[in-house]
Amino acid sequence: MWVDVRWLKPINDSETAVLEDIADSLSRAFELDPSLRYPRAEWRKILEFLNRDGAEAGPASQSVDGEPTIGYRRNSVTVALPGGWRIKTLGSFSDFEADEENDLCAVDPPKEIWFTAFQFNVASSSSRFDSVKNDRRKSHADYLIERDDYFVQATIPNERRETGEKYFVLNSSNLAIGTRAVCTILLSDPNQRDWAVETWRSIQPPQTSEQ
Repeated sequence: MWVDVRWLKPINDSETAVLEDIADSLSRAFELDPSLRYPRAEWRKILEFLNRDGAEAGPASQSVDGEPTIGYRRNSVTVALPGGWRIKTLGSFSDFEADEENDLCAVDPPKEIWFTAFQFNVASSSSRFDSVKNDRRKSHADYLIERDDYFVQATIPNERRETGEKYFVLNSSNLAIGTRAVCTILLSDPNQRDWAVETWRSIQPPQTSEQ
């Protein structure tokens, strides 16, 4: 409940299984010792996510004071990604999972974050970093971060679906010595552009001996 639950309706079988395991564990514990102090507000919320209400709610339906508070993922969390990269996301996002092309994706519908990391040959990493960085400087970017060992660009073009619905895509290229990552953030609400930029800016490259 502290680490794994997003505190939203489950979006896949894995999340459903976690909630069912928690609900069943609490129910078994209550049968063994009903006198313990159970997290009833959180318990009740989990049953709501599973559409278990009424008689199924049992002890969780008893009156409780206050709102549910258990769970790190009620706040933002820092996620470790392949290759030593890190990103700070809303805790409401699902875990990053790989698709058929091994690109990672986390979702908080309708928002999506896609991430792919690449490694360079160690022997040529420094020269390659300088070469790619100089090349990237020639391209347009809405946002830019540049350090001696890190060069990042991002753009947010407006896109339209086939239905005519407008949405936004933050495309970014994140270059560090010995490695590069591509991060794409999809959002439909223009008011969330600041969130998308903040999330992109939170990306941190791996710490290497060359850095």
